[in-house]
Amino acid sequence: MNWFTNLLTSTLGRKLMMALTGLFLILFLVIHLIGNLQLLKHDDGHAFNVYAQFMTSNPLIKMISYVNYTFILVHVIWALLLTSHNRKARGAEGYAINKNSSAWTSRNMGILGTLIFIFLVIHRTALAVMTCVNPYSVSRLSSFSPSTGNEAGCSFG
Repeated sequence: MNWFTNLLTSTLGRKLMMALTGLFLILFLVIHLIGNLQLLKHDDGHAFNVYAQFMTSNPLIKMISYVNYTFILVHVIWALLLTSHNRKARGAEGYAINKNSSAWTSRNMGILGTLIFIFLVIHRTALAVMTCVNPYSVSRLSSFSPSTGNEAGCSFG
């Protein structure tokens, strides 16, 4: 276990954690995109409704969503720790940085990550509001109850 602790406290280990959590987040986005592309099928939303029903009723998917949120937090925490550690290592004087030696995206990962995080918050908030305000949304047709005219978990008024 000592080697694992040493790995996680080293700069290389922290960068490895950033890479692995980032890879998982990219994999999640690709799978999310593939699922949402079901809307483009010409079957009046049936394929998407099947996908949405699977995503909302499968306990494994629920667990993966919690893992995803955890990885987002771990990714952000490791990013802050790495940035802080790198700034402390430079000291008060800092050192010369050749800005042309790296791509614009790699120099601005913090800004891009913050924009993505803001998008995720807006996306999740809009999705929660949309499903309560519009129970006829394509993704929630499978959970809509015609007898009550309401979705489970949403209260109107």
